[in-house]
Amino acid sequence: MGARFEFKLLGPLEVCAGGCPVPIRAAKQRVVLASLLVDAGRVVAVDQLITRLWDNAVPDGAQGTLRSYVMRLRQALYTTATTGPIVTCAEGYCIDLSGHALDLNRFETLVRQARTATAQGRSDRASALLSDALVLWRSEPLSNVPSDVLRREVLPRLGEQWLLARELRIDAALDVGRHQEMTAELGELTTRHPLRERFWAQRMLALYRSGRQAEALDSYRSLSTLLAGDLGINPSPELRSLHHAILTNDPCLRLTFPDRRAELFGIDGSVPPTDPDVARTTTATSKVSDTAGVGKMNGRALLDSARRRETDWRITQDLGLLERERELQALDALIMAACLGSGQLVRVEAAAGVGKTRLLAAARALARRAGMRVLAARGSELEREFAYGVVRQLFELVLASADRAERDDLLAGAARQVAVLFDQVDAPGSSGDISFALLHGLFLLTANLAEGPLMLVIDDLHWSDGPSLRFLAYLMPRLEGLPLLVVVALRPAEPAVDQHLLAQVTTDPQARMLRPAPLSAAASAQLVRTVLARRAEDAFCLACHTATAGNPLLLRELIEAAAAEGLEATSAGVARLHEIGPQAVQRRVALRLARLGSPAAVFCGALAILGDNATLTHVAALAGLAPAEALQTARLLVDIEVVHQNPRSPREPTSTATISFVHPLIRAAVYEGLAEAVRLDGHARAARLLADSRPECGVDHRLDCPVM
Repeated sequence: MGARFEFKLLGPLEVCAGGCPVPIRAAKQRVVLASLLVDAGRVVAVDQLITRLWDNAVPDGAQGTLRSYVMRLRQALYTTATTGPIVTCAEGYCIDLSGHALDLNRFETLVRQARTATAQGRSDRASALLSDALVLWRSEPLSNVPSDVLRREVLPRLGEQWLLARELRIDAALDVGRHQEMTAELGELTTRHPLRERFWAQRMLALYRSGRQAEALDSYRSLSTLLAGDLGINPSPELRSLHHAILTNDPCLRLTFPDRRAELFGIDGSVPPTDPDVARTTTATSKVSDTAGVGKMNGRALLDSARRRETDWRITQDLGLLERERELQALDALIMAACLGSGQLVRVEAAAGVGKTRLLAAARALARRAGMRVLAARGSELEREFAYGVVRQLFELVLASADRAERDDLLAGAARQVAVLFDQVDAPGSSGDISFALLHGLFLLTANLAEGPLMLVIDDLHWSDGPSLRFLAYLMPRLEGLPLLVVVALRPAEPAVDQHLLAQVTTDPQARMLRPAPLSAAASAQLVRTVLARRAEDAFCLACHTATAGNPLLLRELIEAAAAEGLEATSAGVARLHEIGPQAVQRRVALRLARLGSPAAVFCGALAILGDNATLTHVAALAGLAPAEALQTARLLVDIEVVHQNPRSPREPTSTATISFVHPLIRAAVYEGLAEAVRLDGHARAARLLADSRPECGVDHRLDCPVM
């Protein structure tokens, strides 16, 4: 076995082997090595390496020169293509760090361990771990790597990681009572990073706890003046809440934390094992109304969602993929099988808002980690008449970014037939041509791209154009033996351009289906408490779950509407929750029903007036629909999971069935979306309609009518 290398990026690029420095004297070799290290474990394409080496001044024979740099770099490391960490791949190069060390990986590991320690109330341990992580930063990363392109790509992300680690370490220090020693450091940080509100929040809290209330308030005034003058905005709601708490000497700002010193280390001195459930439920933001760990949690609340997505991928993935372990395991297994040459199609099928798109994003991330090339597309309701629109999304950028030689290789032989699709949008033969030659050419293009493992991802397949569906139908029986995984997502029974073609693609016997379910009550409660960033009573969580039936999208919108209202997450807030919920989802529901046409809209309006458990006969009469049309509309709405028959049954609704909305929130949203005159007229007609068959319901509807 060769020497164990230790690579360092967090400062000048350095390499050690067996504790001895390994000089990389050539500047271009340092660029190549740094490029591979920042994407360790992933294939870095030849084109990307060339861009990082020469930017826009690419010399003739650049690929040959790059191969020469890689060879000399291997020689500098005293390795070869078969013995060293630098691996040649079909599309470029990657560095395999198995058995080797990288300071950036060590830094990220320490930060993750610190998050776990914080989640478990071990702030002392978290502080020590974060201090160890920050020590790894020797100076500006890549300072001896002469590549402006690489530095532009990498330094902002690394700088954000460093700042976040500083914030977390200060949070941990505040949690254990080290506020006085933090004030000077925070003064420097707010000067160097004046628009980073979290540092200001930490500074205000540290000053307040140090008995310097006036200075804490003065810090807030300084930030307010800065933001108003430079950006024309006010401090964030979280910072304003902290300011009010300091102004009023709110008792919640007092430092209170449990004595858990005996739990800081395991018996052998090791860090306690990570509990993903604990980590998931405690990585939430928090307002200053909590009574413990104020420094830790109010700082975290200051990160907006975009910054969290950029700097802490794991938090957002956990939050968006609650109860999706089974689906993720299946996708991971399918990816591994595809890498070994077992081509397959997998469809992710679920109602709107259940999380299909999030699963596809996770699939792309898993595929890239496995070294697959990923090409993605999305069907669009506005582009479904645009021939080969989805196919163009998949392959257009690949061909456009390829050099002439690569393009010729991809379009070799019969694949040349498809060039007309990508050279100009309105070229002859590009509009709806579904000839064998064109379909076979697209298959050969796909096969050429699949010389290395390839994933094709298509979201909203139900909105795909017809010719693209035809191509997928042609591709399906030819997947065997290709290192290709096709992942598609669609809503069940959503109207398609060609329902027969869509069914042919998605019901193939070899296709695998994943059907993510709505969230359980427990997962809904976890999401509520995470998004609201504070404790929420069980009754409030259950009301959120019941109103949305565990639909993650509706649940998020409901919770965010509650947060915007400043609604207390208690049993006392449940009534108000029912009032604001329909407003949160009304526009989304209206757009969805509009896509289905007038019968669906009037059917749902009639059902909203009649209420759940209405008979299909009564809904049809109130909506003014013929019985056959009402039955057909009901079946469509059941298929797309807007309504269900009672009791819930997998069978299609019949003319004698009773109908209810799937989510109470949808019924309320539909009802609130009706004009007042329509509602009043509807209740009057419903009262007359039900007077004979259900007198008690007729009375209810008469109560909703105005006094004449």
